[in-house]
Amino acid sequence: NNVLCANLVPFEVCGVTLCGYADSVAVYHEFAINDFNGAVELTVNAVVFEHIGHILNERILVLDGAMGTMIQRYALDEAVFRGEYFAYHNTPLLGCYDVLNITAQHIISDIHCAYLDAGADIITTNTFNANALSLAQYNLQEYVTEINLSAATLARQLADRYTTLTPDKQRWVAGSVGPTTLNCSTSGGHADKAFALLAIKITFPFAINSA
Repeated sequence: NNVLCANLVPFEVCGVTLCGYADSVAVYHEFAINDFNGAVELTVNAVVFEHIGHILNERILVLDGAMGTMIQRYALDEAVFRGEYFAYHNTPLLGCYDVLNITAQHIISDIHCAYLDAGADIITTNTFNANALSLAQYNLQEYVTEINLSAATLARQLADRYTTLTPDKQRWVAGSVGPTTLNCSTSGGHADKAFALLAIKITFPFAINSA
């Protein structure tokens, strides 16, 4: 999963500097501002962008690998996913990797550190399914902001720590955004009426605003 991030650009969400691919960020920004009245605010950080550009002229930037498969190595049980914070949550949380940003930060930290130790310039947040649509499966949709902020803060702190240890090598944090666990509706004529009703509700604007 190590790639040449030639078109990686930084942007800010809630004051946290993240990175994304140029085309995706540009399109997402256009949708958020023009189509959805600023539902999501992304601001390109020109200073960071220029800095990354200079480095890319000299060497390849290394992106970290998958988070999910690394988590699977720990063979975690329900109790770990719940932690103390969600000990009495009314829905099973086994398999909700995003909630580990709150309940098992030491594990997510260990994974980030493993990639940083291996030479990663950019680490990605553990937020692939940290959106309201996906988290609703675990009845955690009300914790979207808390989970994302915790993930971004954790990754940012570790990236800064490694940069402090070796100031000649800057580290960055990229926000991981998955496709959600549901599809947007393409037709209301599905044979299964219950499925069709669900699909109708999952429109593109709805999906954007659930992030």
